[in-house]
Amino acid sequence: MLRKTSILILISLIFLSCDGNSPSSPDDNNPDNPHNNNRPPAPEELQATVISETVIFLTWRDMADDEDGFDIYEQVGNEGEFNFLMRLASNTDSITLDDKEPVTEYYYRIRTFNIHGYSDFTETARASTREVAPTRPVDLRAWTDSETDIILSWRDRSANEDGFQVFESPGDTLNFQQLTSTAADSTDLVIHDREPQTTYYYRVRAVNAFGESDYCHTAWATAGSIPPQAPTNLRVRALSDVEIELSWQDNSLVEEYFEIFESVGDSLDFRMVDSASADDTSRTLTGREGNTTYFYKIRAVNGYGQSDYSNVGDVFTPGFPVPPVNFQAKVISESAIQLTWEDVNDYESSYELHESLGDSLSFHWLMTIFADETSVTLTECRSNTVHWFKLLAANRYGQSGFSGTVRASTAEIPPTAPVELYAQAREETVIYLEWEDNSAIEEGFEVFESQADSLNFNLIMVAEPNTSLQILTGRQANTTYYYRVRAINSYGRSHFTNTARASTAELPPAAPENLEAHAISDTQVFLSWHNISLNADSIEIYESEGDIGNYHLISTLPAKYVCLTLGGRHQATTYYYRVRALNRYGYSFYSNTASVTTHINGILAFVADGQEGLMIFDVTDPTNSQLLGSYNTPFYAVDVAVSGYNAYVADGLEGILILDISIPTRPRLIGSYDTPGYAHAIELRGDYAYVADDQMGGIQVLDVSDPSRPRRVLSYDTPGQAMDLALVGPYAYVADYYSLQILDISNPGIIRYVGDYDSPGFALDVDVVDSIACVADFVGGFCIVNVADPTNPRRIGSYSREVTYYPRKVSISGSYAYFVVDGVGLHAIDISDPTHPTPVDEFPVNGQAFDVAIHDSNAYIVGWQGVGMQIIDISNGGWLHGIGAIYQPRDGQGITVVEY
Repeated sequence: MLRKTSILILISLIFLSCDGNSPSSPDDNNPDNPHNNNRPPAPEELQATVISETVIFLTWRDMADDEDGFDIYEQVGNEGEFNFLMRLASNTDSITLDDKEPVTEYYYRIRTFNIHGYSDFTETARASTREVAPTRPVDLRAWTDSETDIILSWRDRSANEDGFQVFESPGDTLNFQQLTSTAADSTDLVIHDREPQTTYYYRVRAVNAFGESDYCHTAWATAGSIPPQAPTNLRVRALSDVEIELSWQDNSLVEEYFEIFESVGDSLDFRMVDSASADDTSRTLTGREGNTTYFYKIRAVNGYGQSDYSNVGDVFTPGFPVPPVNFQAKVISESAIQLTWEDVNDYESSYELHESLGDSLSFHWLMTIFADETSVTLTECRSNTVHWFKLLAANRYGQSGFSGTVRASTAEIPPTAPVELYAQAREETVIYLEWEDNSAIEEGFEVFESQADSLNFNLIMVAEPNTSLQILTGRQANTTYYYRVRAINSYGRSHFTNTARASTAELPPAAPENLEAHAISDTQVFLSWHNISLNADSIEIYESEGDIGNYHLISTLPAKYVCLTLGGRHQATTYYYRVRALNRYGYSFYSNTASVTTHINGILAFVADGQEGLMIFDVTDPTNSQLLGSYNTPFYAVDVAVSGYNAYVADGLEGILILDISIPTRPRLIGSYDTPGYAHAIELRGDYAYVADDQMGGIQVLDVSDPSRPRRVLSYDTPGQAMDLALVGPYAYVADYYSLQILDISNPGIIRYVGDYDSPGFALDVDVVDSIACVADFVGGFCIVNVADPTNPRRIGSYSREVTYYPRKVSISGSYAYFVVDGVGLHAIDISDPTHPTPVDEFPVNGQAFDVAIHDSNAYIVGWQGVGMQIIDISNGGWLHGIGAIYQPRDGQGITVVEY
């Protein structure tokens, strides 16, 4: 609507005479005036166009090039004289006239002028303003902040209403009665004397003499007597050793006072010690004792009761700590130092340990130690290094001085013993020794050997420092040897390792290595391994189906083979494999275990199952659906989209989770993105994910080209609460709770508003085919919107019952729309004539259905309270026939069905 704004713009152009009559001219129209031949020519083609009930738009063609301005004359009705209205500057060819009277005829003519006089008048142009019913109000809100009052507010979108009618229904949305009327331009109302603990529903419409607007959406609020809200953010600080200041955030408008509770020494025995007046946010308590811990909590009180308590705040009245004494250091290994001291404080909150490496000059903070501790063991000290330490005590009021400085050297001790000594005969006269070196300061390793027993060891060699392998040659065949090793340096010797044994008799082959298993189809597995043994005669292959504990021999191959293809395996099944070598002296150890899951070839249903997370079902045979795998998401799975071998789960407050589903029996998390709001729905297009993220997040666009590292491209704040979206062509159609928003997404880096349709209730879901958008409106029913012109979407058809009819989700297939409806189940509607949608059939369920997906000739619905997943044949012209059900989903919120 144009109103008042254009008049402000024109003030600088209009020159009105002081008395409101025709303005004076620099010359006149006297025919004897010799300059009259220089008067400007008259304008032509004057037209008057009605813009609205109060706005008229004038245009004309300027025929002069030397005029000084234009005078506009107006006649109201078809009687009386033309009166001068306004003067405009030169070179003007249009003007918007606001504040006209509705249902009134206006006549206009204009002329131009210059210093030589006036032109002739134009021909008269006529315009008749109209009157229309007002536009409906929007954004109705209802709330209560007292025991009997409810506050309403709405947004006035009309310029011609005479007032607003307010309707109320106590307890339900079925019995609305007009409660009152308000004046024009009003946008709020306080309703008094409602019954406590009763829910009231409201709707509002605008009215004038020519009719009423549509109702706005329904809003509700519950009246009731309420105690005050609890104060929060309680902070406590000591002003001195006897004064404590409390401050808090007052969250209530109705408290009468605050009660202050105190506990001395612990947070268990609270007693009320003071109170504060209403609206106070701080209080200072005096007469406390120093070196004492106090705990506080507060609550608000009024005639209806007390609030919850605030958080507990604590404070220690001032007292600075003193340094610890008798500080000592002891080296207990080459990487561990034990520090001890005597605690002479009663009120330190921690100790601060500082360290200097190599000298006693360059100290740095090393760690904080809990109060009342008297020792600490540092287990990751730098070896072969001189360490210097000093210690101080601290509390919230300051720090003590440092203790004395102590020294400890991890170089001046014997080395740490090696461990895990292992001996193996590789040939008849060669033995390999291996151990783990645990020291950084050894100067070598002493190797001891005993032949035929483990008692009489002899030193046979000293190995170089930092080694862990020795090859001993020249041993006797068919002989058993025993070994042990220790580390040495100039400060002493470590303990011995364990004793290891090896025999130089003929040996079984070494175990094969690097066994790998890969699925090459839904029934074939490829195995490969490395045979490192030179004396193996053959290789045995073992398989376990489904678990790792039931191996059986499936093939024996000559030792030269290093791979094998196995056929005839079951699809979507996990197999485990291991191999071993053998010769005439025995078997090798088994190789590593390799596992593989065969592919699946069929139809999979992916269910967002609320608190249960993501569930994956094989629905290839709809009469015998099977659960394949699941993933327990951290919050509440409400929607899922699938692309390739990745599933994208909308998980409410946790945002978006990306799962690898290449093995449907074992989905695994590969990436995530925490959106700012509540992720309700997700749609995929190429490398981008579009997320309906509720009121906080609007529309979030994520780049998922690398699923392990999704990143936000942009965020678009919709006016309502983004609940669902459909991507069709260059547009995103967003079910935004109070409206259907149409957005241009042709460039993923830019979202541009195109148009919107005000939903009569709560738009929860939308599906779009060609130029038709079907909207599931939770209060307004089933709406069909023509989106052929996305800048001007308009409703052309709808369906709802006289009784409660609350659609949640919609999916279009052919000339039918399939809705899941609260309290009904699945509802099929013929939309071949979108202006007259016709119900065809219903499929009732025992519970609440939440989503529907269409694949081929079947509809799949999920829900909770016993719905599970239902599979329904829709091949017979919208008639619904149940063909399968599986009740494992307990809280089904969303479903996607794909060929796999």
